[in-house]
Amino acid sequence: SDETGARPVGRFAPFALDTETNAAAAYAALLAFAAGALALALAALRPTGIPRWALLVIAVVLGYLGVDEWFQIHERLPQLFGISRRLYFIPAALIAFAGWVGVFRGLGRWPLARAAWLAAPVAWVVSQVFAEVAWSNDDPVRSIYKPVTVAEEVLEMTGSFLFGVALVIVLTSVLERRAANG
Repeated sequence: SDETGARPVGRFAPFALDTETNAAAAYAALLAFAAGALALALAALRPTGIPRWALLVIAVVLGYLGVDEWFQIHERLPQLFGISRRLYFIPAALIAFAGWVGVFRGLGRWPLARAAWLAAPVAWVVSQVFAEVAWSNDDPVRSIYKPVTVAEEVLEMTGSFLFGVALVIVLTSVLERRAANG
């Protein structure tokens, strides 16, 4: 069931964007994992100009976002520890921001990657604004919950995808350059 207690029905229920542990949630988790794996691969290759620590931070953050998407950690913490959903992400966001800046500063040679790298967190932040709109005092606002949650989930997936696009651009360039140099 979704946060309002409603269960998706019909043939497309496994693809409902407002529930967890279904095909759509698996896809969202895999997007984050894939982008994290790309960051880890780049950290191993050590491209010139991008700090390894920043790529490792991004790899860990994106990997965690994938785990969180599938296992719904952020939805369980308020009940387990009595903390707000908002407070839970502040330390992670600060760490992620440091890694993001480190990578961004090294993307000067790849303008398309830099554009995707800029757009990715914008999509994620806007998705969280939608999440805040859908929730009131950690309870879903029923009349707007479903459409706003669908927008939130699509924006999260878009952000993860854009992180992956940026990292693929750099990875491809690095591998091509190394192959050309022997």
